[in-house]
Amino acid sequence: MEKKIHSNPNYDNVPVDYIIRTGDTYEARGWFTYPESSVLAGQQQEVCVAECDDLEVLKLAYPGVEYDPERAPCEVKPQVSPIAPPDFSYYDAGEHWGEDDY
Repeated sequence: MEKKIHSNPNYDNVPVDYIIRTGDTYEARGWFTYPESSVLAGQQQEVCVAECDDLEVLKLAYPGVEYDPERAPCEVKPQVSPIAPPDFSYYDAGEHWGEDDY
């Protein structure tokens, strides 16, 4: 039976930096940078670009990308700042509470 690669279409433009093992699956991983339109603008997050049960199939799909058996998924996730940006307006935030709202 042919082994299939399952790719994540959200990360088609993310370059693959390395391959790791997570449980019974091998993952091709890279770093996604959030666009300026995001509340996470400029922050990076490690993402799974593709996965497969067979390491050799994944290595063929991403030639030159090394498998790192010692590496684990990055646990650091981007976070929204608790401080509003300078151009933030409470009146244009999508929700506003009036004096009579309970």
